[in-house]
Amino acid sequence: MVGKRKTLTTRQKDFADDFIRTRNVYKAAVEAGYSETYAKTGTGANRLIDNPLVQKYIERNMSKMDARMIG
Repeated sequence: MVGKRKTLTTRQKDFADDFIRTRNVYKAAVEAGYSETYAKTGTGANRLIDNPLVQKYIERNMSKMDARMIG
C-alpha cells in the first residue's frame, strides 16, 4: 500500500467539519475550498465522503457531538 495516506489533509478535515455542520456534501466541499465543478461531479464530493479516513473522522466527531448533547 505504498502512497496511501494515514491522515486527513487540511482540506479533507475542513470538508468533514463542514459536512458535520451542514450535512450537505456539495456545500461542504465548496466551503472547504474545492471548486464548484469538482463538488458537482459524481466523482468529486462523493469521493471525499467515501474516503475511509474522512468517514472515520466524521463518525468520531459526530459521536462526540452526540455525547455532549446527551450529557
